[in-house]
Amino acid sequence: MPNYTINQLRYDLRKMKAHGLIKRNGRQYSYMLTEKGVNVAAMFMLFHKRLFGPLANSLLHHRPNKVFIPNSKLET
Repeated sequence: MPNYTINQLRYDLRKMKAHGLIKRNGRQYSYMLTEKGVNVAAMFMLFHKRLFGPLANSLLHHRPNKVFIPNSKLET
């Protein structure tokens, strides 16, 4: 994966400020989430958990092929 460049950072910060998701922390070069930003972040996390969690679970936890199921109770 390529590095996150300073131009990408500037672009993302500008877009998030334009949408009212972040604001500058006084005169410092740090940013804080606004109330809207916190709500959007929480909604994104819930959406990600509810949608991608089951999808990833179904892809990663597959049922074994019947050919590979052991015959003995001990192996099962």
